[in-house]
Amino acid sequence: MSAQLGQELPSDLQNVGINSIAFSTDTPKEGDEITIFAEVVNNGALPVNDITVSIYVDGESIANTSSVAVEPNASMIIESEWTSEGGVHTITTIANVNGVPTEPCSKEITVIIGDVPSLVMALLVVVGVVLVASISPSIVNRPKNNSS
Repeated sequence: MSAQLGQELPSDLQNVGINSIAFSTDTPKEGDEITIFAEVVNNGALPVNDITVSIYVDGESIANTSSVAVEPNASMIIESEWTSEGGVHTITTIANVNGVPTEPCSKEITVIIGDVPSLVMALLVVVGVVLVASISPSIVNRPKNNSS
């Protein structure tokens, strides 16, 4: 069955979606091999057999699992490995049934990898430089007060 973007799913497939995203560690560090878990849920009354789950990190696909089957009122965990990089990252999971996005079709979370105090300090330095750069011209170009 071929699906078009915006095509309505049959009512028995509308209860399929991504319930949650989790990681294999609560405190990921740069360079860690992390497992990303996406929970696919079927809250409907019928089994669903043609679910495709995609996992993205910062918009780049790292996993695409097809032919996922989930029984009625059940869930299944899909997992993918990712070698973490320092910084702030957006993890997105998307579920499709027969090529049609489900509702809720996606979940998105943001994760910070690395030393948070260092990231905050770097941000403060950038803000300080921008602040000094914006104030400096007004100090240099200030008219002198000649009160003699």
